Order: sequence, then structure tokens, then C-alpha cells
Amino acid sequence: MVVGVLILVVGISTPSAMAQRSSGAAGLGGQLGDPSGVTVKRYNAGAPSYDLLGAWSSVEDFFFLNGHAPVRGVHFPPRMSISHSNGSLAPGASSGR
Repeated sequence: MVVGVLILVVGISTPSAMAQRSSGAAGLGGQLGDPSGVTVKRYNAGAPSYDLLGAWSSVEDFFFLNGHAPVRGVHFPPRMSISHSNGSLAPGASSGR
């Protein structure tokens, strides 16, 4: 009950969301637990929006870093992708013992 009221109050008190982000806007997200991680995104109007993800695991002694941006007009074979109009360019690196 308390959680429902809290969600209702937060939902009513927040300003309406925009459907499209403005150029230069940034996003930040995170996850606690195992693995833990943080993600940062920069939105660009009319150009790729860059996304950087870092994740780590203290249990498995592992670190992962990935960056990507959408690439329009890239066509994948039908078995690799449902959508044939968008792709993703994703260089990444990982390290662990």
C-alpha cells in the first residue's frame, strides 16, 4: 500500500517526459550487486548517440568496458537481426584473472 502511494505521488509530481532527447543531453545509470556496473550516454541530434558501459564482478574478479553507437543503414543477415535498418557498432575490452 505504501509503495503504491509513493509511486502515485512521484508519478504526479514529476514533470511530463519528452519523447525525444535534446542534443547534448546526458544519461547516467547504474546497477548494484554482482556484477555491478555504470553506464553513461550522450545524446546527439542528427548523429549517433554514444553509450559507455563499465561492469565488474568482485566474485569472479572481472572487469568489462564497452562503448557503442547506433549505425543507420547497416544491413545484417536475417538470422542475425530482426530489424534490417539499424545496426550497432560496439568496440569493447575485457580484463580478468
